[in-house]
Amino acid sequence: MITFSADRMTSFFVILLIRSLWNPAGALLLGRVKNDSCPTSGYVTKTLTVSDKLMCAAACTAAWTCQGCCYSAVDRQCLLSNTVKTTVLTNLVSAPGYTMYWTDYGEGFQRIGRKAYRAVDSSLSQHNARLNCANMGASLALPRNKDEIDAVGSLYSSGTIWIMVSDATVENTWENTDTGEALSFLNFDPPEPNGGTGENCVYMRMTDGLWVDVNCGNIYASVCEVPAP
Repeated sequence: MITFSADRMTSFFVILLIRSLWNPAGALLLGRVKNDSCPTSGYVTKTLTVSDKLMCAAACTAAWTCQGCCYSAVDRQCLLSNTVKTTVLTNLVSAPGYTMYWTDYGEGFQRIGRKAYRAVDSSLSQHNARLNCANMGASLALPRNKDEIDAVGSLYSSGTIWIMVSDATVENTWENTDTGEALSFLNFDPPEPNGGTGENCVYMRMTDGLWVDVNCGNIYASVCEVPAP
């Protein structure tokens, strides 16, 4: 009967594990990840650690030179780049696990200031309005100043739209619904917000740009936005 010491048994299983992960081409397959193109270090202007891709996009929006951002959901790294799509073939490298998001925008979006917007006339709940924007590669509009309120308001002459504002996590602490980022700019119509725990989402009136807290299950039109530095 053949016996092995504990150390030899450990080494034996380690060898088996490595062999099971090694493919014939000589690459170690530790996990299938999508290889997307991201800028080389010479075109990366800033590296951040963020919670999700929307925070990465927000960081790109805040940087005047940013033309796109590269995000990894695994390590939550966000790379801001001044590279433009027209130079994509010469300025990019394979970056396992990263996805590149460009600041140019798709059909139906209108650039106003440093964002591009698309009006959605369909009446949806706030949750479904967010999903609808996400399916376009965008996010639900979140005006961060008076200029952006005016920009969103220019898309409709009347009515109300959902915006990406909620206090569902902590009552009366208003934040970006998707990212949890606390908001420093608010534009409620006094005595709003006054709905308590039954009204955790916010719409904006098109006539004056003022905000009102309402039940998240209500249905309204919406506006989607993408960064457009």
